[in-house]
Amino acid sequence: MNKTGLMDKKFDFELKWTPDGQNIGNTDGDIAASISAALEAQLGLKLIPAKAAVKMLVMDRMESPTLH
Repeated sequence: MNKTGLMDKKFDFELKWTPDGQNIGNTDGDIAASISAALEAQLGLKLIPAKAAVKMLVMDRMESPTLH
């Protein structure tokens, strides 16, 4: 969810991050924590967990197509 209020604005930026546990603010190898720390340290963006209603499509059965 984007709650920044920036809507359709475009930005060009570079985020330096790798999922190997060697990132800014990451000491335990947690990938989610490390990307969150990198976003905040380098770009000033903060990820905040939230719950929201989302549209979903559930397929409970599939069949191969047949020729009639």
